[in-house]
Amino acid sequence: YIGTISVVMLTLSFRAGSVIVSMIFFMLLVLFVSLIPILEPALCLIIWGLEIIAMVVLALVKKMDTATVIAFVLISIMGLMLSFIAYAGIIRKLDYKLSLDHAISEAETDPMTGLLNRRGLEHKLENIWPHCIRQQIKVAVIMVDIDNFKKYNDSFGHPAGDECIKSVTGAIRQCIRRRTDYGARVGGEEFLVLLTDIEPVQAVKWTLHLQKTINTL
Repeated sequence: YIGTISVVMLTLSFRAGSVIVSMIFFMLLVLFVSLIPILEPALCLIIWGLEIIAMVVLALVKKMDTATVIAFVLISIMGLMLSFIAYAGIIRKLDYKLSLDHAISEAETDPMTGLLNRRGLEHKLENIWPHCIRQQIKVAVIMVDIDNFKKYNDSFGHPAGDECIKSVTGAIRQCIRRRTDYGARVGGEEFLVLLTDIEPVQAVKWTLHLQKTINTL
């Protein structure tokens, strides 16, 4: 888009009957380029370098006086500054959004397992559940509870208990293959798996496979 508009505006500038009209078209081009968000500073410099070269050629073709050339240069420099100001503003917004997304992700994620926590699961359900109801999509909800975990934890210590939870989490992750399926840690040794768009028979097979995978641990 930048290239097309630049060619059109520069063509109009070269073909204009007066210097004033040429300057107007060039100012419109500068305004257009300065308002387009360019997310690479190097690319921004290249584009503005080409615009300035085109301006110099235009000045030579139109045989402009020194004052007019200086005016063109100042316009180009102002446009370049506006581009970098726009670039800095976009980067600030992106950094803020990334920080916010990271904070939300941390607030909705269980730190030990990396699965969703209760808050994260509730947030997912707020979005998924109404959609599944509207589209009449089947949903399977599977509870996973590690047997005798308290006894295991008391016998071998908390580090071993943590490793046990992480191992079960790994088994759950291996079985979750689709982006529309979610696993969550909803208690100390309790997990919940949410499978969407799945038939009951397939859900039972999935659950038995998960149980077998965990049993091998």
